[in-house]
Amino acid sequence: MASAQCPGLPTSSASGNANILCEGASVTFSVTGVNLPVGSNVDWYLFTDGTQDPYNGEGTIIGTAPVTGDPCSNQPEVLYIMVNPDNTQVGSS
Repeated sequence: MASAQCPGLPTSSASGNANILCEGASVTFSVTGVNLPVGSNVDWYLFTDGTQDPYNGEGTIIGTAPVTGDPCSNQPEVLYIMVNPDNTQVGSS
């Protein structure tokens, strides 16, 4: 039985020069995503409080980051199976 995994952003952070950013200041956003489709985007929004919903057109979009694949996440696969026809090696006649 297969089940779909929901996409999520389990960890995120923002760091910058100060708590209040002025023009010309820099801020760095980072996020760890799971089960995000490669080629989709993570959008970053600015809100005045925690009640806005970007799906309702609220907030101000301040950036977008593309989701890229992790080259180290290739799933293992069986390439071949070697069968030994010599039964004397495994204790049988």
